[in-house]
Amino acid sequence: MAGITVNLNCFPAPCRLFFPLRGRGILSLKAMPTRSKGTNSKTQRLLGEVGKGEEALVEMIHVLVQALEERDEYTKGHSERVATLAVLIGKKMGLESSRLETLERGALLHDVGKIGIRDDLLYKNADLDPEERARMNQHPEKGHFLILNSHLLWDLIPIVRGHHENFDGSGYPDGLKGEQIPLETRIVSLSDYFDALATKRPYKEAYSKARSVDYVQSMSGRKFDPKVVQAFLAVVDRFYDETIKPLER
Repeated sequence: MAGITVNLNCFPAPCRLFFPLRGRGILSLKAMPTRSKGTNSKTQRLLGEVGKGEEALVEMIHVLVQALEERDEYTKGHSERVATLAVLIGKKMGLESSRLETLERGALLHDVGKIGIRDDLLYKNADLDPEERARMNQHPEKGHFLILNSHLLWDLIPIVRGHHENFDGSGYPDGLKGEQIPLETRIVSLSDYFDALATKRPYKEAYSKARSVDYVQSMSGRKFDPKVVQAFLAVVDRFYDETIKPLER
């Protein structure tokens, strides 16, 4: 079966993941400007840390993510907040700087596959029906194939593809379980879900900090890695006060 193999700095030991192409075409990116007035400070700092070739592609994808977020007020800033929380958790868990950089970039780009999802599904203010849910659940794979356009970003594939995997194996698209899911991906999964709980979306009001934290704790060992949950609990107050509270003003 055609595919690519990615070597990862997994925890507790290095591992290798194989990603089949499954006969699907790889999405192509059209040429876009490599500089945007809207590029945020986090992305600008990240771009200063990578080579010119990767800089161009990272910024190109960031522009696409920003375009996605600008389409609706509910999702604006989501990727930035997920990256902020993920790095706080990663630092608490003692990740070295190179892994923190991968974690931050992957968190920033985790939802890039939603560019291939129709607006009426992204912003529907009611529950999705089974067919719509199946289409929505394709966004991790769409993101995977999008960033396959550059080998420079292949180390982000496990985060982009796997951020909806669950610790107990009940997630998608591959049903990975436990430490089959790289640690960075487990961190982004929790960070993504917490931000979705704690902020307003088309289909719900923002949950309180207490309700959001309670949900995360209730899913420890099921949806989330218990070790990641413990690190999250140590940093959530800081994250919420500095990042979520300002949204309430």
